[in-house]
Amino acid sequence: MSTTVTLRKLNADRKLIDKEISRLVNDIGRGEKQLIGIHRLDNQYMGIRTIEQFKTDCSANWQKLNDLLIRRTYLNEKNMLAYGGLIESPDENSTFVVKVPKFVGLDKNSNDTETLTIAQAIARKKWFETVLSEVVNTIRRHYIKVENDFNNTSNRLKNELDAMLNSQFGPESTHTSKQRIEFKESIKSNYTLEIIDPIRLKDKVDNALSIVETYANTIDSIISRATETTEVEID
Repeated sequence: MSTTVTLRKLNADRKLIDKEISRLVNDIGRGEKQLIGIHRLDNQYMGIRTIEQFKTDCSANWQKLNDLLIRRTYLNEKNMLAYGGLIESPDENSTFVVKVPKFVGLDKNSNDTETLTIAQAIARKKWFETVLSEVVNTIRRHYIKVENDFNNTSNRLKNELDAMLNSQFGPESTHTSKQRIEFKESIKSNYTLEIIDPIRLKDKVDNALSIVETYANTIDSIISRATETTEVEID
């Protein structure tokens, strides 16, 4: 259901969404809002949350980010329309409009296209190359950090387990190798980690990077062709 707002209100809403995006992405980068996490098998919780609640929160954080990005794109176009930078319904046969892939968030590529003015396409490309690119790269750094922490901590715990077993089942021990194996299996969960990744973050990041790069390259190519074929009269 549509509603009518003043340009002041539209700009305020857009700036508020920009702040929300920035705050959410910063929280993700600092690990305060998770999209992925590390779990030790002997613990039923992730901090104070159950594993299922943690998974739900990860999915909700990702969905919120996508919703904010899509809404921001829409409000920015409305803002440009109000200032005369766009045409409400561009004539597809006009030499000053281009067809570009439709932005539907960071989850998937769209086969749909939308008709934009060249001014709108350039503004969209700039936003992709600055804001959206940094959003995706921050999430990528977050994923890499979690992966590195997982590998480093897993190695440390393995060394601790081996050292403890060697101290109790060393050369002078009267225990059998079977007893060592049984004991190791009984405490293995105390020294074993797993990555909780309910949204398959690496796939999401790889796809998001592809969307950003492909979109910018596509707009570059389209705009280049349009400017080469468009003629204007000058005195």
